Amino acid sequence: MASKKFANCSVIVTVCNEVKTVEPLLKALAGQTLLPESVVITDGGSTDGTWKKLRALEKQLWPFAFVIKQLKGNRSVGRNAALRMAKTTFVASTDAGCVPEKTWIEELLATQKKAETPVVAGYYKGLPTTPFETAVVPYVLVMPDRIDERTFLPATRSALFDRKWLLQFGGFDEALSDNEDYVLARQIQAAAEKSRRPLIAFSRHAVVGWQPRATLRSFAWMIFRFARGDAAALALRPKVIL
Repeated sequence: MASKKFANCSVIVTVCNEVKTVEPLLKALAGQTLLPESVVITDGGSTDGTWKKLRALEKQLWPFAFVIKQLKGNRSVGRNAALRMAKTTFVASTDAGCVPEKTWIEELLATQKKAETPVVAGYYKGLPTTPFETAVVPYVLVMPDRIDERTFLPATRSALFDRKWLLQFGGFDEALSDNEDYVLARQIQAAAEKSRRPLIAFSRHAVVGWQPRATLRSFAWMIFRFARGDAAALALRPKVIL
């Protein structure tokens, strides 16, 4: 049997009430062609059994260090805490409800090595199972025909960061409960324009699958959170306004 290959990279994830999605995510991370040294998950206050599920999964044999922590606070608080707990040079970020393809980490790191940027924006695709979910996908995600690699911004469902660089940059704004990754991406983009050097590279083949909202109610709640986050950050996006 070939020996496992590990990257100088951790994966950070925040969860809240994701009891059905954490195990598929972990299994996808365990099947990576280039394994993370650790997976760090912060739980922001689940009430659906997610924490109990994580404690049960913790006892299983994973090919990486499995670190879980409960803490009060929003997703920004959880992401920053995970950044500090990770010890590797790079951190890859994804979310519960996502299933990374097996070359996800390998593709992110290959792009970073080539571009030498502190941030890599990975890509994502929908995993719809119903006509409604199929309709949700183009609203939430950037479709392949609309990709502009020069301006594509990282989202926490598929991204790589130089860990120390991001902490020095300030990490995620803990005043924001929603859209914190969009705000951070815009701040990094502005810093790149000011310094006249690229800080973000796009990795088209670093793909995670995303499970769309299954009901109109859950979709409406997601859009409300988008709008609330934009309002808090004073950001205006035509799609969310619509």
